[in-house]
Amino acid sequence: MKWRYRFSVPILTSFVFFAFHNVFPQDGFIQAERANLYFSIIGSGEPVVILHGGPGLDHTYLLPQFIQLAKRYKLIFYDQRATGKSTGIVDSVSMSPKQFVEDLEILRKALNIEKVNLLGHSWGSLLAIHYASRYPQYVKSLILVSSPGPTSGYFQEFITQRTLRTTPQDSLELARILASNEFTLFHPSAIQDYARVTFRSYVYNREDADKISLTFNEQTAKNLIPAFLTSLKFYPFDLREPLSRTSIPTIILHGDADVIPPMFAEELHKTIQGSVYVTLKHCGHFPYIESSEEFFSFVDNFLSRIVR
Repeated sequence: MKWRYRFSVPILTSFVFFAFHNVFPQDGFIQAERANLYFSIIGSGEPVVILHGGPGLDHTYLLPQFIQLAKRYKLIFYDQRATGKSTGIVDSVSMSPKQFVEDLEILRKALNIEKVNLLGHSWGSLLAIHYASRYPQYVKSLILVSSPGPTSGYFQEFITQRTLRTTPQDSLELARILASNEFTLFHPSAIQDYARVTFRSYVYNREDADKISLTFNEQTAKNLIPAFLTSLKFYPFDLREPLSRTSIPTIILHGDADVIPPMFAEELHKTIQGSVYVTLKHCGHFPYIESSEEFFSFVDNFLSRIVR
């Protein structure tokens, strides 16, 4: 198992934030099964591993908003295999639940974290609860944001809601993008446009989709859709039994207008003993953008109690 640190050059908006708050990232790679996982560490203090959504996205869509937590915590971002700067191929073995969970376990070991705080967004929350079901002894706390439920029963309703919220204009724009040569060649700008139009159905105020940092590199652009489709191997699943046996401190934050209906996050809350459930009003799937001040206040208060 090999890993190394080196200084990186972040995207411009993040760099300005780093300079203003005097926090700069260290990054490197960790060797996993048939992949090298890219990670970036920002800040100091209690370590928090950030699990990005997707699958097929990379961690950059969470920047720069999440970096404000680096003033008090050591944030560990990493690109899941075959996305961002991480290597790997998209196939049924690499995109399996077992492999994603083992990648996270390899990261924990390599960075010498005895018990890990996991903050997952969307699909990242699903990865977090899969990991907690397999390795509860290594989890210190869970922060589950815009999370699926404890079973795969949520998925069809998620697809239904996404379809219902897609306007005729969205459909025309998506059709134009899909028909373009740039999309056929997986050009980053075309895949970014596709994702941004799609995300309009995820947010409470449609203009908030324009605030999401979609700056895909060539690998993320190439693998975004194939990774999502291949990862359907995660389904069906039912984690209620293992999760009901855990006593991991957990907070679940969910927008009342999330494209994943709140009833599924509420089911997760009922499954995890002692968990805290927070409803964010007039908020969709990206609360760190849509309800930023309230969202980060809840996260900071929760982590402060864990650190004590």
